[in-house]
Amino acid sequence: MQPLPGDPSGDLFWPDVLACERTVLRFTAAFDASDLDGMLAEFAPDGVWQRQEGAVRGHDGLRALMAARSPSLLVRHVITNMRVALVRPGFATCTSYVTVYRHDHGGPKPVLLGQPTLVGIYHDGLHKTERTWLLSGRSVSIDLKQV
Repeated sequence: MQPLPGDPSGDLFWPDVLACERTVLRFTAAFDASDLDGMLAEFAPDGVWQRQEGAVRGHDGLRALMAARSPSLLVRHVITNMRVALVRPGFATCTSYVTVYRHDHGGPKPVLLGQPTLVGIYHDGLHKTERTWLLSGRSVSIDLKQV
């Protein structure tokens, strides 16, 4: 198997890139679906998610975050332009554009579509385990935000 063109280390292969992208997408889709088990499967036990409201630390932090979430909150992330890079063997970053829609509707779907809540860039850190890549860190740079 050939390493990615332009990867000076020669350690990042297409299956790693796809696995990193899938980890990011599965974690985010699980968050949108309020699927805590799905989130835990993609997030490192000692991972840190830097949110606007503060840091979410590890699996216990994810559990607390989701327990406090309104059951009628509808969230959808649109993630594009994913770019995976190897930091060192077993550690990678994934940078992607994100558009977030949020609405606490309290009623039946579909809800009226409003403007995005925010547009920005996700900065994700990942590390490789024996089986898979896990999200070990996430932060967002916000470019546009609803007022």
